[in-house]
Amino acid sequence: MKKLIAIATLALAGSAMADSVTIENQNQRVVGGDENIKLYSLSVKKDFSANLAGDVLFSTTQGDNTKTLGSRLEVGLTPSTPLVGGVSAYTRVAVGNKYTNGADASYYSVEPGVKF
Repeated sequence: MKKLIAIATLALAGSAMADSVTIENQNQRVVGGDENIKLYSLSVKKDFSANLAGDVLFSTTQGDNTKTLGSRLEVGLTPSTPLVGGVSAYTRVAVGNKYTNGADASYYSVEPGVKF
């Protein structure tokens, strides 16, 4: 947990140089269950060039009934390529860790997309 706090503090300190900072709050209802989840997240994004951006995401969740806790720390890179007119294609590649009450897990994600 100390590592998460230290990394979040560094992300906040680095946000002065960021191109965008997003703070989000969600209330998620779980279909077919009694548990509702509260999510809070902080995302910091920096454009390194016209076709490359990097981001850091920290999020935490808490269950309303069971009070289960979860956190994620994720770092991603997004290269993009202009196509036609104002259309561009991108692929975000990220790695992260998910921390829960029971176990921790590492993960990766690949998110292709089109932006216009």
